[in-house]
Parts: sequence; structure tokens; C-alpha cells
Amino acid sequence: MEVKMKIYKLGIFGIVSLMLSTSLAYKNTKEGLVQIETNLSNINENIKQYEDNRKTVESNLVELKKSQDQVNAEKNKVKQSLKENQVGLQKISKQETEIQKLIEGEKKQIQAEEKQALDLESKLAKLKENKLQREQNIISYQSQMQQLTEEKNVWNNQKNTLTQQIQSVDAELGKLSKEQLVWKNKKTGYDGEIKRWKNEQSRHEKLKKEFQ
Repeated sequence: MEVKMKIYKLGIFGIVSLMLSTSLAYKNTKEGLVQIETNLSNINENIKQYEDNRKTVESNLVELKKSQDQVNAEKNKVKQSLKENQVGLQKISKQETEIQKLIEGEKKQIQAEEKQALDLESKLAKLKENKLQREQNIISYQSQMQQLTEEKNVWNNQKNTLTQQIQSVDAELGKLSKEQLVWKNKKTGYDGEIKRWKNEQSRHEKLKKEFQ
């Protein structure tokens, strides 16, 4: 079973470098102020790109969760079908046992009545009639057994198909879990970068106020 999922691509960008001399030579100079303003502009661009990428990652995580819910729902349906399949097989087995007992009973009765025929000539015709009837019963029971065997084969084939579906669903869930972990790790990385650049932004805002 293949789950269709919409994954958004991350934006490609370069980190804008900061250039700020820690020397006191730039303090209270027009050149230092211009440089700080340039750095702040670059920082804002970096923060915006990281925030955009974080939104992309969050959207992908939402899509992954939807896919997992869908796959889990399909898995539950397959498990229910497999359970029903097992019930059907158990019913067939019970019927097989009951019919087999009937067959064995008829066979034993035939043997008993054949012995009686040797001693009771007057009853021979009736006993032979009973024998023919019971043999017809056996044929009927054997026909039912054949039908049950065919039904059993159908249930077994369905069981194999459902088992394969379970395996396919489990494989898909494993794949989705691994991909989810990758995206969560990306989100963690972007959260760290955003925090770092916002700290840098705050520091430059303070420097800007010193130059103004």
C-alpha cells in the first residue's frame, strides 16, 4: 500500500556573514553605524529564511502525521479482516470435524449391519437398503467435505493476502517514522539557528543605539 504525501521543499539560501570590528576605532563613527545597519539587515534576512524553512518543516510534519493516521487506519481494517478470516477458518474446521464424525459413524454402522445380515436372512433386504442409503449419505457428506475444502482454500488464500498487506503496512509505517525523525531533527536545528540569530540581532540593536 502506497501512501501519497505532500512534502514541501526547504528554501536554499546562504548565511550572510557579519562584519563588525570589535575595535574602538569604529565607535561613534559614521562608518561603524553604516556597518551595523548593514549587519542588522543581513541578520533580518537570515532570520526570515530560517523562519520560512521552519514553517516548511512544520508543514511537512503535519503531512507525515496525516499519512501515519491513514496507514494506521488501513492497518486496523486489515487486522479486522484477518480476525474475521480466522473465525471463518475455525468454523470450517469445526464443520469438518462434525462431518468426519458422521462419516465414521456411518462406516461403523455399515460394518455392524453387515454382520447382522449373515445371521438374519429375513432382514437382509432391509439391511442392504440401509447400507445403500448410508453409502449415499457418505457420498453426500464427502461432497460437502469437498466444498468445505474449496472454501477453506479460499480462506487460506485470503489469509495470505491479508498477512502480506499487514507486512506492507508495517513497512510503510517504519518508513514514515524514519522520515518523521529526519524532519524533527531539521526543525530542532532551525530552532537553534533562529535563537542564535535573534540573540545576534539583539546585540546589534544595542550597538546601534550606542552609535546613534
